Amino acid sequence: MCPRFDHYTPTTACIIQHKLALNINCGALDFNLGCSGFVYGLGVAKGLIESLACKNVLLLTSSTLTKTFHPQDKSSRFLFGDGAAATLISSHNLANIGNFIFGTDGSRADKIIVKDGGARKKLDDSSFEDITDEYGNTTNNACFYMNGTSIFNFGLKTVPTLVKETIEKNNFLLEDIDLFIFHQANLFLIETIGKKIGIPNEKIFNFMESIGNTVSSTIPIVLAEAIKIKKAKPGDKIFICGFGTGLSWGATIIEL
Repeated sequence: MCPRFDHYTPTTACIIQHKLALNINCGALDFNLGCSGFVYGLGVAKGLIESLACKNVLLLTSSTLTKTFHPQDKSSRFLFGDGAAATLISSHNLANIGNFIFGTDGSRADKIIVKDGGARKKLDDSSFEDITDEYGNTTNNACFYMNGTSIFNFGLKTVPTLVKETIEKNNFLLEDIDLFIFHQANLFLIETIGKKIGIPNEKIFNFMESIGNTVSSTIPIVLAEAIKIKKAKPGDKIFICGFGTGLSWGATIIEL
């Protein structure tokens, strides 16, 4: 789920299978979904196990997005961090993963994008022509670009509905949820979403001051920290939600 894979081919997952000395009787696949990647990966893992295709799924999320930043793009450099996580999903604890809600709006894919360097638009001299916005942030088409205002408005509009629909699909009420872990886009956005929905502050756990926005690895890293400090306890119902690149979004409820 990295923003850029190691190679066009083979898939990074196949290389990792060898490095981990896993049995050759296992499947391995890559997919690239950025901020929603962990939730989507959890859904894929659950589906594979429910179909009896496998008993265990090792979900690896990673982001080295900072490699794509322009050195003068201050707006991005202060928000993001690189990170990785490994999550094992097994048939014996599958009942702890609830129903999912997913969503996609590819019409706004250009709001978070590295425009050049892929198969559609290869790098050329024009790719490196710098563009500076009204706030003094500089990037170019070979580097990462994010329209922060559009993404803020997207999150503020999309996530409250996502929370409501996910809780209803799992036959819970808002007050039944013990902890909310949102994608760590930025603190102000999460606090604003929480107020709009009516979630008590003590039920929202944030960890971005230590790691920043680690894209697909945000939720598992934050969840691990919540368990470590006993903010999340056995039996708790935890709402998890990813949203961003794509634009895409997804959520579910897990029980520890």
